Amino acid sequence: MTMRCTEETLSLRDGALLYCRTWKPDIQGRSSASSAGRLLLVHGLGEHSGRYDALARRWVEQGWEVFAWDHRGHGLSSGKRGVLTSEDQLLSDMVELLEAREWGESATRTVLLGHSLGGLLVARFFAEALRVPDSSIGRLAERFHSAVLSSPALQIRLNRLERFLIRTLGVIHPTFTVSNGLRPDWICSRPDVVEAYRRDARVHSRICGNLARFMLSSARIVQEMERKWEKPTLCLYSTIDRCVDPAGTSRFCRSVPAGVVQAHASDRLRHEVLNEGDFEVEQQLMRFLVG
Repeated sequence: MTMRCTEETLSLRDGALLYCRTWKPDIQGRSSASSAGRLLLVHGLGEHSGRYDALARRWVEQGWEVFAWDHRGHGLSSGKRGVLTSEDQLLSDMVELLEAREWGESATRTVLLGHSLGGLLVARFFAEALRVPDSSIGRLAERFHSAVLSSPALQIRLNRLERFLIRTLGVIHPTFTVSNGLRPDWICSRPDVVEAYRRDARVHSRICGNLARFMLSSARIVQEMERKWEKPTLCLYSTIDRCVDPAGTSRFCRSVPAGVVQAHASDRLRHEVLNEGDFEVEQQLMRFLVG
């Protein structure tokens, strides 16, 4: 199957620019509703949507259209690396982007897929829809058929020093950045993926107080709403993950109502389960998407 990849920049109300990519099947004479569906991909901390090019192309071969954007302060989007000027900025950016589109308003099956920080952001989005169903987020959430959470950051590992810094420096100077402490060899067991990550000039290791507090508060809000969860969700994660604490995903999968969440946990793979080239993970994902 041939495909088209297009790039664009979305201007937000505050003047920030989000860099966006779309991969889609090049289906001559057929509407987009003829495709298998649409995947909205939300990337993780310090990375960018371009790292998902190979995955997106494989999904396009299965008939899916894929859309992704670089978070502000990431990739080719505007903003200082790792900086949010307000705590919930990633969520408000996502809502503004979704409001600017008509995804989910046609017969096309539309799925939100988030990895790591992106998985937490997707979970926070649906948790907010449960908290305030009459809000703009509540209305937007209804457009989506389901969600996929890849190694979501539903529980954050912090030592005493890190917690102290968030409570002090993170409040006094919330846009000051420090290293996120993640090591490239933690992300994947494939040396080629790790080496490409190391060499990628668009990958960064910075995080500010606002972003750290967003992650902590979002994890708490998701946990509060777990027992009310309604959106069909697939969780793909590693029980030996060193980038995020997999205990948060395990708890989430146990806590949500029966039948709402499917889970695939591996004790072999590392953080980027979708980049491991694992047949079981790929099959589980495709079965969920078409189910």
